Amino acid sequence: MKLKMHACGDKSLPQTERIYFQVFLPKGNKEKSKPMFFCSKWSIGKVVDVAASLASLENNNNKSTAQKLRLCHTASGQALPFEHTLETWLSDKEYPLYNGGNIILEYLDNDAQVQPREHRGGCGVNRFSGACARKAARPSESGESSGGDSGGKRQRLHI
Repeated sequence: MKLKMHACGDKSLPQTERIYFQVFLPKGNKEKSKPMFFCSKWSIGKVVDVAASLASLENNNNKSTAQKLRLCHTASGQALPFEHTLETWLSDKEYPLYNGGNIILEYLDNDAQVQPREHRGGCGVNRFSGACARKAARPSESGESSGGDSGGKRQRLHI
């Protein structure tokens, strides 16, 4: 698989713990995307920090007023909560992440709202009008989110 051949990441990670993604970088970045791998046990916050470092992106997540660099799900438009782990999202029932799949790294405001949008079909492009939904990944098998209560931690984004 070419993704694995070209992916960058912590080479000391055991092969069995590596999860590979094509990471789409923030708008305005020179590179559109970059293949990377992360440890399946890492929190989303650590994945964001490592991805920012590998892509040489400015990461001001420690400043309360700055836009946050967020990891987003391409099919649902959700900004993944920092405290969750990759393992959590690999086993998610509604919108799982896939080893070898796509994810989006994007700068977002702190007050991003949960705003589900109607299903527009196709391959996932513009299914949600979110910063995180600006690039496509896998189509949703069920079409639309049930909008279920997840404790307010998941966010669907819109531009």
